[in-house]
Amino acid sequence: MRAKLLVGLGILFAALLHARPASAVQIVDGDFHVDIVPDEGEETCVTLPESLHEPESCDGVDIEDFNQRLRKAIQGDIGIVASVLVRGDERFEFVVILREANVRTEFDKATARAFAQGGVQGLRNQLGEKAMRGVGDITPTEMRRNGVQMVGYEIVATVPPEDEQHATSALIQWTAATAHGRYTMTFASSPEQMPPSRALVERSLSSLRATPGARPPSAIVHMIIGAAMLGGVLLALIVGLYFLVRTLMRPSQPPKTYYGYNAPPPPPPAA
Repeated sequence: MRAKLLVGLGILFAALLHARPASAVQIVDGDFHVDIVPDEGEETCVTLPESLHEPESCDGVDIEDFNQRLRKAIQGDIGIVASVLVRGDERFEFVVILREANVRTEFDKATARAFAQGGVQGLRNQLGEKAMRGVGDITPTEMRRNGVQMVGYEIVATVPPEDEQHATSALIQWTAATAHGRYTMTFASSPEQMPPSRALVERSLSSLRATPGARPPSAIVHMIIGAAMLGGVLLALIVGLYFLVRTLMRPSQPPKTYYGYNAPPPPPPAA
């Protein structure tokens, strides 16, 4: 189910050609707060939470079906906090924020490493060894934003540009260890769009506010296993979206070409 639910957002963004100009999307979950701040000229479509969804911003997309399938991909104690689509004239990006409510401690080195390696394995299962041949042993980065521990890493798979999975084969993932759970933010785009994606991540992380999590215990095996499982679920979720999106288009909204990614704009009409 998860593998089928995932893989690519190009066709979905093709349906968003009429989205309104974007402003920052403010995501609040308890005392967790983060802003998804698109660059000038970029547009957003919020599919979740439903309270932030505006139909005119996602014209041509069956949001109800999209969200239903998204929810089915996430099981257990992991909840979906937000799902946001960001696009500009020459790029698009998918942002998903999940919360693991039952883990309210900070990472130690072992759980941080397990989290990153779980993500790599999830991506390898989805794309295969060939696409992951350039991805080696990943050491996650640790930092603090406004007192909250953050653990993150990047993965760039080798996927041919003509493959639909190419558009979400570059991922940046950061997890905030808070007193109310671990919030994981995943940003998926194409390898060519990593610079603007990193800028989007930086703007978002700069806005993060939350109550810091407790200090980690000395060593808990089940936390290491859980970190690896969560990392794998998240990356599998992102990378598979393309194939799903084909089924989400309204019958009255045939797929359109997303200019700036699939093809140049059409010529102007003859005088």
